[in-house]
Amino acid sequence: MAVYTEVSAEEAGRFLAARGIGPLEALEPIGQGIENTNYRVRAGGRGYVLTLLERETLDRARETMALARELARRGVPCPEPVEGPEGLVGTLAGRPAVVVPWVEGEMDLRPRPERLEALGRCLGRLHRQGQGLGVSRQGPQVAAELAELARAVAAALEPARPEVAALLRDEAAFQEGVPEDAVPWGLVHGDLFLDNVLFEPGGPEVRAVLDLHMAGRGPLPYDPAVTILDAAWAEQGPDPDRVWALLRGYNGEAPAALDPAALGPWLRRAALRFLCLRIERAWLPGRAMVAGTPKDPVEFQRKLEALRCGP
Repeated sequence: MAVYTEVSAEEAGRFLAARGIGPLEALEPIGQGIENTNYRVRAGGRGYVLTLLERETLDRARETMALARELARRGVPCPEPVEGPEGLVGTLAGRPAVVVPWVEGEMDLRPRPERLEALGRCLGRLHRQGQGLGVSRQGPQVAAELAELARAVAAALEPARPEVAALLRDEAAFQEGVPEDAVPWGLVHGDLFLDNVLFEPGGPEVRAVLDLHMAGRGPLPYDPAVTILDAAWAEQGPDPDRVWALLRGYNGEAPAALDPAALGPWLRRAALRFLCLRIERAWLPGRAMVAGTPKDPVEFQRKLEALRCGP
């Protein structure tokens, strides 16, 4: 979450009123994250999140919100978007915009094993319930798209950081050789970092999985790999005990069990994808955040280098 586009109280109030929400009592920018503009809203005595989608087209945003609604109705803890006169997605300040209820939960950036296991169960349930939804869109979780992105970022980065550009190109070539068809495919969340998860306050269960804007069809092992890079990373690489806590929960719910020994290429893929994203936001010319700070690409550069050196 971040803020790129400023919204006035008057604009937000009108947008909410069209959805039967109001009157507006508070509008507060949320500065974390790097992808979309987010505000915490209080209106009519209740809490909401107002999101302006900075990179999605209106049609893709509608697809994302329909997916969130369907998963919520299938028992996956995704906040269900509030419908307005234009459907689940409206337009605000020239951007596709949505409103979802604020979920009272606890963000935990170093969850204990019980929470990791619960998060694994939740991710496995998302993969199981995503079967048969007919999601066709793909993204950088797929090798062909990721390799194209990595090479484009490398070309833009070459003059300033040639060593990082070389890393991107080399890893792109490796990922094109990963046998994707050897693993199950389906709906992947694509961005299941801990700041997109809310836990039951004081308890282990997941209250909400947030931000489906990167969701699409892809190889299922990519999703646990993303989460491991954030939730189970130790000084030099993945912590085996924390990895197994996550996979113990995941394998009990997912449509197919995942062998931790087979995670290597998917961990590298996830590291490459988020290295590219952070480079775009922090090191390349483009839109600057109005609030918040771009996340440091070096974190994922180091993770990718460590994964490339070890099993």
